[in-house]
Amino acid sequence: RSEQWCNTTYRTRNKADTLPASPISRGAGGVGDNMLRSNTKLLHLPFRRFWSNATGNSRRQHRLAHNQHQHPSSLTHNRCMSTKNHEIIQMLPPRFLRQSSTQNYDQSTHQRLDVHFDINNGKPPSQPIEKTNTHNNDYYSIRHCMFDDAENKWIVTWNDDEISTFSNDWINEQIQKWTGRQPQNNESYDAGVVKRVHWANLTETHVRASNSPLSLSFSDVVSGSGEQQAAALRILYRYGILLVTNTPTDDGGEGVAALAASVSGGSNKKDCVDTSLLGWYQQQQKQGGKEQTEGRPVTVLRDGTDGPLRTMFGNVWSTHSSDMAAGASIADSAYGNGALPLHTDMTYFRDPPGLQIFTMVSPAAEGGKSIFADGFAAAERLRIADPTSFNVLCTTVRRYRSIDDATGWHLEARGPVISAVNRKNKEHLWGPVTAIRHNDLDRLPDLPPPPSCGTFDTTWKKEQEEFYEKLQIAHSKWDEILGSDEFRLVMDLQPGDTVLVANQRCLHGRTSFSTFEGSRRAVMGCYVSQDELDSRFRRAGFQLH
Repeated sequence: RSEQWCNTTYRTRNKADTLPASPISRGAGGVGDNMLRSNTKLLHLPFRRFWSNATGNSRRQHRLAHNQHQHPSSLTHNRCMSTKNHEIIQMLPPRFLRQSSTQNYDQSTHQRLDVHFDINNGKPPSQPIEKTNTHNNDYYSIRHCMFDDAENKWIVTWNDDEISTFSNDWINEQIQKWTGRQPQNNESYDAGVVKRVHWANLTETHVRASNSPLSLSFSDVVSGSGEQQAAALRILYRYGILLVTNTPTDDGGEGVAALAASVSGGSNKKDCVDTSLLGWYQQQQKQGGKEQTEGRPVTVLRDGTDGPLRTMFGNVWSTHSSDMAAGASIADSAYGNGALPLHTDMTYFRDPPGLQIFTMVSPAAEGGKSIFADGFAAAERLRIADPTSFNVLCTTVRRYRSIDDATGWHLEARGPVISAVNRKNKEHLWGPVTAIRHNDLDRLPDLPPPPSCGTFDTTWKKEQEEFYEKLQIAHSKWDEILGSDEFRLVMDLQPGDTVLVANQRCLHGRTSFSTFEGSRRAVMGCYVSQDELDSRFRRAGFQLH
């Protein structure tokens, strides 16, 4: 009976050879980012090693199972027989693993194939469809699994004889995203992971140093090789800020838009001159000419797939109102000459932009220095110094608004100052910080939660007093950190200096400034959506929570 089971297992392994090859590779996006394809190498796996790694109890259980006409899974559910610690893969639910298998995805679109609906009208089934195999066993039960050391992957056989393969790195990545913890001491996996760097005590001298990891030239990023664009994305992912020098300031914003295109849209831009703004810009530079449209440079292609995010300020904006396109909003304190406290932009958007690009066109005669801060570093400092205040800023939803009567805009959104991975525990132990939303100038007055009992009695009055007291303490602690010189990077930007800022991570502001007759302070810039920035991060293989 044991020999019979072994032969069945061997035939099951052969079945894997007929599975479609998966083009999914690391950084390709989708559920199976790091999933390895099933292929003929499975035939050469050492079958004896697989069987010999099973414990004596496991063998006896399999024999007992066949004596009782049962599948081994009924006694060894989720048992992974390998020298590898099988508890690692067992941390993930079998249902999740089965649904993540490449067999359940269209290999060209990466969309699911296991969704049931009427092929004529698209309606869902009238009754839930429970997927079972011919033996009427649980579709999501694992019969056995093993680890292939040579390929660094897990091979899972299900009760219906289907086989799924998962790279060990993909398993580790899913566990870390889900739980926030590294499941094992995996040096090879850990060494290959690009990690965020929280920064403080950073100075302009450090940023501009010849060996600085935070500075690149415009020509390298826009006209250079793909490696330079990859370097820009890596810096933005790690630090949330990048200085780009020698950006053109006399082209009406084409260079700024090209910078946005270099870190937005799809990552494959070859032969995409008609749809890629970056490709179009590179071609124009090679030809030594500039295409003009209605007297203004082309900053966004009509059918483009990359480039600046359109907002009420236009595609490419300027802080000097005379440079703005007709109909673009200028209802913002940025168009004055006063100081601006540290903030993130577009807090009144449901999903604020992921990247803001500033290019200094004309510095102020006096003052007007730019200030930047790492919001993630500030949030971590608050978490350590005052966990209660950190929790308050993670759980309190605050409201933000922007109104421009001249151009007819009214935008409102809400969200916490600090967004972090919710670990769903009573102690409010939050995971990594994922976003910052902070702008006191656009913030509406705070409202406490409505009374739980439905009546505005003395109990509710006490609750609202406690709400405001805790929020005030938390806000003051947050302001104290943002006001510390330790977290404030002050830069005196010169013409052609461009700073790319991860808007949902880093905050920015400025000092007040003065201008004399014939002078002005003008900054040109644009935005990139968070979704597009995240897409480029994923394609580069960077982890996102």
